[in-house]
Amino acid sequence: MLLGVELDIWRALVALLVVPLAVVGLLNLLLRRRGGVGLTWGGVLFVMMAAVVAVIVILQKVQA
Repeated sequence: MLLGVELDIWRALVALLVVPLAVVGLLNLLLRRRGGVGLTWGGVLFVMMAAVVAVIVILQKVQA
């Protein structure tokens, strides 16, 4: 246990934060010439990617 919480929960929290941030950062890098991703679209993409990762994590937990 890490700080009284299971390791799987820590992995899920890291995945829910790192994956969406990486996607938005990558899109900003790729679309730099066109102004990058705006604040609004960055927020929308972050929430959408966090939802996708959450569903994947939940499906893995159900199958295990």
